[in-house]
Amino acid sequence: MLNHISSFITQTLGRNHIVGRLGADEYGVLLENNDLAQAEQSAENLRQVINQFRFAYEDKLYDISVCIGVVELLTESDDFSIPLSSANLACNVAKEQGRNRVHSYQSSDKDMMRHESEMHWVSRINLALEQERFQIYRQKILPLNTEPEAEEHYEILLRLKDENGNLVTPFNFIPAAERYNLMSQLDRWVVKNALAKMAATLERKPESKLSCSINLSGQSFCEPGFVEFIIGQIDTSGVPPKRICFEITETAAVSNLTQTVKFMETLKSIGCYFSLDDFGSGMSSFTYLKNLPVDYLKIDGYFVKTMLTNIVDYAMVKSIHEIGHVMGLKTIAEFVENDQILKELTSMGIDYGQGYGIGKPEPFE
Repeated sequence: MLNHISSFITQTLGRNHIVGRLGADEYGVLLENNDLAQAEQSAENLRQVINQFRFAYEDKLYDISVCIGVVELLTESDDFSIPLSSANLACNVAKEQGRNRVHSYQSSDKDMMRHESEMHWVSRINLALEQERFQIYRQKILPLNTEPEAEEHYEILLRLKDENGNLVTPFNFIPAAERYNLMSQLDRWVVKNALAKMAATLERKPESKLSCSINLSGQSFCEPGFVEFIIGQIDTSGVPPKRICFEITETAAVSNLTQTVKFMETLKSIGCYFSLDDFGSGMSSFTYLKNLPVDYLKIDGYFVKTMLTNIVDYAMVKSIHEIGHVMGLKTIAEFVENDQILKELTSMGIDYGQGYGIGKPEPFE
């Protein structure tokens, strides 16, 4: 097939070009004496020729498509690794936009800028893992209708110290980690290190009522071997499973419902708990809730923070809480930003609150 594609490139583009195979199924083409518009037209012609080709192999026919990234070579450029990298970025954007298309590199292209930013974060995440620059933080989850001393519950949060020692929040690097399938690596690091810190705390203070919620991504609990990894880490740490709650988002949970339920039931069978995060953000929340073996509902904070000024948001918080209790679930309100919201949630009967009005994230020492 690669030989066929090579001949299509040569025949379609004519004489004024140089072509080379860069590796695997990637080719590089240098067009001589072409402006950007001519190059785009040549690329489109080539895309159509390849897309019309049917490759015959072992009595089967295969449809072939191609993604092409185009970049203009400027006379002032003396580092040719830069345009080659730019063409590769444009090709990747073409893939993300649906494949079988041509995309030209423009430094002002928003898709290109996002992709460059994410690719930059991929290398930074891998380097930070190697250099142990990720840090475990925690944020208080306060019981609202029992004595605060009765429980010591925290949500585990991930932070990154950049190359200059500055603290970076997950909003900067998690999107890239999700897009490029790095979440499982991060989740494994968090599980291992959070359990180690919990174990150290319980060893120092055996009387402690410490329990922690650890966030997991949808990529992780669909990964073969991940549940076994968690069980192994729990056994190694010696932390009682009843002290551990795993948080999964509603969106991630329903994306692969069967696999999610199996994952949850396996860990619940050894004593762990589960919390459904950002509940209410999806369109079919209550429908899916009946099928998920969760113990806690975390009410989406966007409803909570405006519940005193928006009657619809207030009604959403109230209805989620009431249905949760009918199902025997505990409710947690996120984004509790002030005493007024805290007081209203308490009178409503919400079980737990979390937010800057209760406690800001702090290093888990």
